[in-house]
Amino acid sequence: MEWLIPALALPVLVLMTAVHRRLSALRREIDPAWVELDHALRKRHGLVTSLLEAVRRHAPKETKLLDGAAQARAKATLADLAPEAHAKAEQALTVALDRVIGLAEARPALQEDPRFKRMTDSLAKANEAIELAIEAFNGRVLAYADAKRHGLALVMAKYFLFRDVEFFVADKAAREAAQAGLGPTFWTRA
Repeated sequence: MEWLIPALALPVLVLMTAVHRRLSALRREIDPAWVELDHALRKRHGLVTSLLEAVRRHAPKETKLLDGAAQARAKATLADLAPEAHAKAEQALTVALDRVIGLAEARPALQEDPRFKRMTDSLAKANEAIELAIEAFNGRVLAYADAKRHGLALVMAKYFLFRDVEFFVADKAAREAAQAGLGPTFWTRA
């Protein structure tokens, strides 16, 4: 009879250890995904500066639009933002860039400039890399959040302080889609 308590406790301890290791592993996978996303965003930030300078040379009277895009870039480069706030700043930068690109398309001199064409191509590639990185990051966050919601993991997450991680989304509809695992996140426009 004295062996009954240890015999019952051992499987529970093994199960708790397995759940803890799984949650820890899923949580650790989020950090490299964030680093990859941050790297892709920083690459775009560098391209934005060059693009704005090129447009400013060909459209010097459009200072309000270009300054607005520069301010959006400055806000997006703040490193201490939480993922959701960072996503909102990046979405504002995307809107500002769309306006600048629209302005540039109306300038034939810019359209003929091979350097400007290379910059817009690089920006398009950077945006694709960002989309992939966002998908990867939100996928990791979703897997972690989903693992915390079931069975023993729910209790373990609460008592071992497995904190929630925000999705990288800018608006409520996109956040709900990410939580449901349905796909488009940050670049979904309202």
